[in-house]
Amino acid sequence: MKKFKVILPLLLAVILGGMFVTWKNQSYSATDILENANFDVENPTISLHRIDTDKEDIFSEIKISKETQKELLKSFQQATFKKTAIKTVDYDYRMTISLNTGYPMFIDSKNKTLVLLTTKESFEIVKGHDFFSMLEKAAEDSKKLVDVQHQMNEVVMQHRLPVTYVGGTTGHGEFHTSFYSNHSTEELGIRYDVKNRGTQQFSWKITHSEGKLWAQGTLAAGEEQTSILEKGSYTMPEGEYAISIITVDGAEGMFDFAIEVVE
Repeated sequence: MKKFKVILPLLLAVILGGMFVTWKNQSYSATDILENANFDVENPTISLHRIDTDKEDIFSEIKISKETQKELLKSFQQATFKKTAIKTVDYDYRMTISLNTGYPMFIDSKNKTLVLLTTKESFEIVKGHDFFSMLEKAAEDSKKLVDVQHQMNEVVMQHRLPVTYVGGTTGHGEFHTSFYSNHSTEELGIRYDVKNRGTQQFSWKITHSEGKLWAQGTLAAGEEQTSILEKGSYTMPEGEYAISIITVDGAEGMFDFAIEVVE
């Protein structure tokens, strides 16, 4: 009987140890950790926010193109996950995958882990680390886009002052900004150059604040357009003008745009 009492705790320890090892080594797919997820739904989306606890509003939106969303979703779907006991509050991102329902999660890119907000479960991505490199690139590209747009929005078109946008991108397939014109069309001409530096066709147009179309065009990948309007040959009322560039199918594009007054 005494011998049995000694063996029983050892047996339980072996069983529990085996269960722990099994739990630790068990791998999961994306459909395992996202309950009832249907990756075949039409128009799945990913929304992404950077987390910065030093700011009053700790969440800042990261705008990512539809194409990048598809790539991130594909990478996540193909990844392999393991449950982890790692607990952290040092998250980089909040991400929501919207399929047949929404799946919000916090992401720690340093430890390659995520926490599902619906179940509070933590998982480590053990296969599919390209997901994190894609995530970082999407965040970096979004920051560059915001910086370019801020620069463009601060530009005011003045007499003899050229306005040049180099390496602009169409986040979510569109780019919009504006400039102000107050030069004399009788004394000065105007020149504008547009170049499609991306891989997708885009259309562009310039409209006056009153809604009147001033110029427009369509450029295939690699094409560029230059137009010079001689003084006295065109009209351009003083005021604000809107520039819009839109790529086909909502794909992300890249462009150069310049406009200047000439004698």
